Amino acid sequence: MATIGKFGNPNPGPVQQDIATDLAAIVAAHGMDDGVVTGLTIGTPSSSNSQASGTGATVWRVNIAAGIVRVDGVELAQGAQADFSLHATDCLVAASQDCWARVLEQNSAGTLSTVVVLGTAAATGLAVEPTDAEVDTALSALPWIELGRALLSRNSGTTLTVVYDHGHRHVQAGNALATVDLATVNQ
Repeated sequence: MATIGKFGNPNPGPVQQDIATDLAAIVAAHGMDDGVVTGLTIGTPSSSNSQASGTGATVWRVNIAAGIVRVDGVELAQGAQADFSLHATDCLVAASQDCWARVLEQNSAGTLSTVVVLGTAAATGLAVEPTDAEVDTALSALPWIELGRALLSRNSGTTLTVVYDHGHRHVQAGNALATVDLATVNQ
């Protein structure tokens, strides 16, 4: 460990506190304290997804685990949401098509809510996720963070499969910083 102080005695305390204070200021200044604090993963619904024959209604749902989220400075603890609806009205995907959904948490005037932005259905393997710009437009540029993405695929009949993608989740940066062992900074 590097020596600090007038006589070379190791004293990392003040240095660690300065680093922690600086990191906290960076996180706050850049909105990095927003994101999923715990939980809120999307996954297989309690009730089956379904597709009516032909051009009938597509019913697409996910379960969302309980957790805590922070968006634009507002924090909310949410209970688990069973069968959260991504789509449930008309035909979303025709035979042999895919469609992406982004599951988000938005802040509208201090009220947080879970919302979904759907992509455009396309032939199997050709669907693309809604872009951030498309999400901003759909949400009227309200602050948001992402819980996860899901890809719905329909075979040539009425069978639906779903793949979940958590690689784009917005996880609260403050959680990562809280685990940094600042004692190693001076070694």
